[in-house]
Amino acid sequence: MHITPLFPNVFAEEALHIDNEQVLNHCIELEKNGVAHDHFRPKGVGFSMDGGWQSGFIDLSHEALQPLISIIQDRIEGFKKNIFMLRDDCDVKIQNGWFNRMCPATQASVELASVEPHRHANYFLSFVYYVKAEPDCGDLIIMPNDHSTEFMIPTAYTSEQNAYNASRHRFIPKTGTLVAFPTWLMHMVGDNHSGTDRISFAVNTKLPHIKDTYRL
Repeated sequence: MHITPLFPNVFAEEALHIDNEQVLNHCIELEKNGVAHDHFRPKGVGFSMDGGWQSGFIDLSHEALQPLISIIQDRIEGFKKNIFMLRDDCDVKIQNGWFNRMCPATQASVELASVEPHRHANYFLSFVYYVKAEPDCGDLIIMPNDHSTEFMIPTAYTSEQNAYNASRHRFIPKTGTLVAFPTWLMHMVGDNHSGTDRISFAVNTKLPHIKDTYRL
C-alpha cells in the first residue's frame, strides 16, 4: 500500500559556532539590571516557568545577539521555502525574544525546577538557543496538542518509537545548539538536575495575518 503521512510536524536542531560567551554575558547583564518578565498575561495564560528567571521581551538589535539573530533569520527562510512552501510575499518575521534561566533543583524544590506544558498561541515557529545546558539540565519535551496517540498506541506495545506511534519527542539540550518547532505544539522542560543554571534564548516568529490575541 502507498503510505501518505498526514499532517506531519517538524522539529529541527543544529549545532552553532558563534561567540556563545557574548550571548551569555548579555543575559547576565540583563538580569543584573533587573529586567523581569512583567508584561500582562490574559486570564488563563499562565507563567510557564517555575524556579528561575525570565526576561521580558528584550531588544533584539543588541550587538551581542546579531550573529544568532542572523542565523535564525536565515533558517526562517529555509522553513518558509522548503518546508511550509509559503509564498514569497508572506513575510515571516521575528516577533519577540527573551532569555530563560532555570536554577538547579538544589536551589528549588524538584517540582519548581522545570517548565510546565504550554504552547505559544498565535505565532508560527519558535526557536530556542541553548546558551548554557549541562548534562541532566532538563530535556525539552514536544507533545501533540491531543493525547490520542498516547491512549490508542501505548508505548508499552511498541518495539521502537517513530513518527507514527510516538506520543512525544524528547530532546537533550546541549550548549550551543539551536532548535526550532511550530509554536502550536505543546512543549515542556524536565527538572534541572545538572547542579548549575540552565540558560536559553528563545524567539517567536509570526505570519503577517495572525492577530496578537495571546502572549507567549
